Amino acid sequence: MMGSTKKNRMLFLVVGVAFALVGHDLVVDAFSIGSSSSKTSKVVLRASDSDIKDFLTPLSKLNPFSSSGEEDQPMPRPPGVPPGGFSSDPEALIGRAKAVLAADLGIRAPSLLADNDAFIWIGPNSFLGKSDYVAAGKFFDLRAAFPDLDYRAHDFRIVESDPCTVRLTARAVGTMRGELRLRTETLPPNGKRMICPPEAISMTFDDASGQLTKLCSGFTMDRLVGNTAGLCGIQAGAVVAGSPPSEWEIYPPASVISRFFGRTVKQIPEPTTFLAPFPETVMVQLAKGVIAADNGAADPDLLAPSFTFCGPIVGPLPKDAFVEAFSSFKLKDAFPDLGQDLSNFRVDPYDPNRVWVDARGSGTRTGVLLGNEPNGKRYEGPPEAVSLTFDDDGFCMRLTAGVVMDPSIGNTGGLGGVFGIFYATDFPFPGWNARPLPQLLARLQKRATEPITKVGVDDYLLPSQAKQQSEASKPKAITQPLPTPPAVTASVKSEPVQKAKPPPKSPVAKLSMPPIPKVSPPKKAPVVKAPAEKVKMAVPPKPKAPPAKKPPAKATPVKKVAPVAKSKVSAEVVMSDPVTDVFASIFGGNKADGKTTQNVAPVAKKAAPVAKKPAQKEVSEKAKQAEQTLRQSKPRSTISLFGLGKSDDDDSPVSAKAASPPAPVKPQLMSAAPRGVPTIRKWKQNRDKSVSGTIFGSRNFQEGDFITTSAILSNALGGSLVQTASGSRYYLEDPKAAAAAEQQKKSLAAERAKVQANDATKNKKEEAAKAKATAAAEKIKAAEAAKLAKEQEANAKAKAAAEAKASKAKQAQEATSQAKARASIPLPKVAPAVAPKGVPTLTKWKQNRDGSVTGSITGSEAFEKGMKITTSPIANGEFKAGSVVQTESGSRYFLN
Repeated sequence: MMGSTKKNRMLFLVVGVAFALVGHDLVVDAFSIGSSSSKTSKVVLRASDSDIKDFLTPLSKLNPFSSSGEEDQPMPRPPGVPPGGFSSDPEALIGRAKAVLAADLGIRAPSLLADNDAFIWIGPNSFLGKSDYVAAGKFFDLRAAFPDLDYRAHDFRIVESDPCTVRLTARAVGTMRGELRLRTETLPPNGKRMICPPEAISMTFDDASGQLTKLCSGFTMDRLVGNTAGLCGIQAGAVVAGSPPSEWEIYPPASVISRFFGRTVKQIPEPTTFLAPFPETVMVQLAKGVIAADNGAADPDLLAPSFTFCGPIVGPLPKDAFVEAFSSFKLKDAFPDLGQDLSNFRVDPYDPNRVWVDARGSGTRTGVLLGNEPNGKRYEGPPEAVSLTFDDDGFCMRLTAGVVMDPSIGNTGGLGGVFGIFYATDFPFPGWNARPLPQLLARLQKRATEPITKVGVDDYLLPSQAKQQSEASKPKAITQPLPTPPAVTASVKSEPVQKAKPPPKSPVAKLSMPPIPKVSPPKKAPVVKAPAEKVKMAVPPKPKAPPAKKPPAKATPVKKVAPVAKSKVSAEVVMSDPVTDVFASIFGGNKADGKTTQNVAPVAKKAAPVAKKPAQKEVSEKAKQAEQTLRQSKPRSTISLFGLGKSDDDDSPVSAKAASPPAPVKPQLMSAAPRGVPTIRKWKQNRDKSVSGTIFGSRNFQEGDFITTSAILSNALGGSLVQTASGSRYYLEDPKAAAAAEQQKKSLAAERAKVQANDATKNKKEEAAKAKATAAAEKIKAAEAAKLAKEQEANAKAKAAAEAKASKAKQAQEATSQAKARASIPLPKVAPAVAPKGVPTLTKWKQNRDGSVTGSITGSEAFEKGMKITTSPIANGEFKAGSVVQTESGSRYFLN
C-alpha cells in the first residue's frame, strides 16, 4: 500500500512539472555556450506549442519498466531562438550544432533535420537523403554497441563565407559493451576501447527555420591516429569489433596494391604530454612560416630530419621524398595566381604540438603543367584540413594535408590536394589512383543515369532536388500586358525620308540570369499611314542607322493621330523616364542625349507620329532635368556590372562624362617604398586598371595577403608609386630589381655559406691535426712507459738472481766453515770486552728453548737500532755475556 502511494505521488509530481513547463517558456540550458562552470547561459531556443508534443512524448519512458521502442527521443534544444524563429547569432548557431551532435548527428531527433527534399548527408563515398540517412543510422545504431560513446567535439567555428555553416572536429571514443549490427552479421561485445582519429564534421543550417540542411561527416583528418585503422563511425566500430572493412572500400586500387607489397604503417601513439613546447601565438607563427615556404619544399631546413608527410591516400613520405615530389609539380609556374585562403589557425587540445588550419586553394592554369600547355581552366578547391606538428626545437616533424571537409564545394570532384588541382584543370589522375572502388562505381552509376536524374557526376544532389532546380530554372509565362509606349510628337520641320536599313543590334553581355519569359505578341492594330519623320525621344536610343540621302525639304502639316493601341513592340525597347536615363548612362546604357533622333521603325513599317505638344514638352523637360543632374554630379568610383547593356559605340556626352575615369597621372619612379606606403609584390594589372598581388607593410592586411586594389590613376610600372581613385597609395615592386636583389641575396648567402664551409673545413683540419699530434704524443708516452716498465722488470729479475746466487754462495761458505769448526778442536777463547768490528750486539738477551737468542740489536745494517729480534739457533759459541756466538746460518752476534 505504501509503495503504490509513493508511485502515485511520483506520477503526480512528474505530470505537475510537465504542465508547469508547458505553461511557461521551456528554457533548456543543457547546451549553453561557454565553459561548464559558467553560472549564466545564453538562451538559444524556446519551445513553442509545437514543441509540447516532443517534450511530453518521453514522459512515459521515465518508467524503468517501460519498453524503449523505436520512437524518436526528443533531445534538449539549444538556448536562444525566439518563439517561432531562429537566431543566426554565432553563439546560437554553435548551440544548434551541439544539439545536433547530442542527438547522435540527428539520428535520435530527426526533427532537427530539414525535410527530405531539403536535407542531404554527405560522406566520403556516398550521400543520402533524410529518410535513408535516419534509417541507416537506426539500423547500425552505433550507440547501442558503444553506450559510453563520446564525440569529444571541439574547435567549433563559423565559416566566414557561409555564416550558416558550422565546422567542428570530433575524436570519438567508446567501449564496446553491446552488439554491433553490420550489413551481413551481428558482432558480440568484446569490451575493447575505440579511439577514433580526428574527424571533420560540417553542418549547414537553414537561416529561416534553423533546421539542418547539409551534414558532412566521416572525413578522417589524420589516418595514423587512433586504433581504428584511420576510420570513423560505423567502420571504426567494425574494426574494434574484429571485422574491419576491406581496403578496397577505403583506398584507391593502386594504393591497395602498393600497400599489399609495402611495409606495414604503424599507428602513432597517443601523446603523453598536454603542454605545448611554445605559446599558442608562437606555434601559429611557426605554422605560417612553413606554409609560406611551400610547405617546407622551398626551405627544407624548416623540416626536422624525421619529417613525414601523410595525406588521405599518399604517405607517409620521408623528408627527401616529399621535397622532391612536391617540387616536381611546379604549381607556381602552372598557376601564377595560385593562392590559399587560410583561416582558423588553432592548437590541437589533444595534441599540443600540432597546429590545425582550414585552407581553400584557387588559381588559373595559365602556365605549363608537367609538359601540358595552359588551357585557362580555373581551379576552385574545397575546404581542406591541414596540420603541422612541431618538435621541442620548433622544427616541423609531421605534415598532413589534402583532407576534404565538404566535397560539395569547389570544382575538384571531391578531391583534395594536387589530385583536386589536376582534376579541376582537365588533367586528372587516373581513377584507380585517386578514388576507392565504391566511389568509382557510384560515379559510373551517376554518369549512366544523368540523362534521367539530371544529376551530374560531380553534383551532390538527390534526384528530387535536381528536379526542383530544373523546374525552378524553367521560364514562367507573364500574363500582364506590356506598358504602352509613350506618346511622341513630330518635330515642326519634317521631311520625307528614304527607307533606311535597320540599325545593327547592340551586343548584349551574357549573364547567368533566368531566361526571359516568352511573351505572345498581341494582335496587330491598324496603323494610320504617315510619312516617316525624325522625332525627339527621351529614351536611350539604339545605334544610329547609316544616314540616308534626303530629297528637297517640303513643309508637311502636322496631323493629330490617335494613339496606337496594341502595337507590336520589340522586347528590346526601353520605356522613357528620367530614372531609366540616369541608370542607363551610369551603367553603360545606350545614348541618352536629348539631341539625338531615333527612327522608330521596329514599331511598324512606317512610323506613326502621335501625341500632343504638352506631352512632348513634358518629356523634353524631364530629359533635360536628367541630363543636368548627371552633368552636375561628381565622378565617383562605381561597380562594373560586366558591361550590362553597354554598347561599343556609346559616345553620348552624358554617358562619357558620368563614366569617364580621372585623368591619368604620371607614375613616380623610386628605388624603394616611402615610409608608411605598402608594397605590392608579384603584381599584375587587370583590365579595369586595378592591380592584384601580395601586399607587405600594410596595417590593414597580414603580410603576404593577396589583394586587388581599385583602379589606379597611372600606368602600372615596376618600381613606381601609384595612387588609386580612392586615394590609397601603393609601391609596385620592380620584378627585375626584386629578382636582382633576390639573386644578390642568394649570392651573398652562397658566399657566406662558402666562407662558413671553408672555415668549417679549416677548423676540422686543424682539429684533426691536433688530435693526430695528441695521439702521437700519447703513443710515444705509452711506449716510454712500457720500456721503463720492461727495464724495471729486468732489473728486478737480475737483482733477484744476484741475491739468490749470493745467498747460495754464502750458505756454501757457512757450511764449509761449520764443517771445519766441527773438525777442529776448540780452543778456549777469552770473551772480548767489546764487540768485534762489524759484529752486531745483542743487549737484554735471553736464550730460548730451541737454542736461539732474543734481544735488542745494535750496530746492524739490516735492522734499526734497538729493534728486538730473535736469531736462528746458535751453532757455535757460549751463551754468556761478552761472548761472540754464531748461528746455523753463519750470522754472528756479540752478547753484551
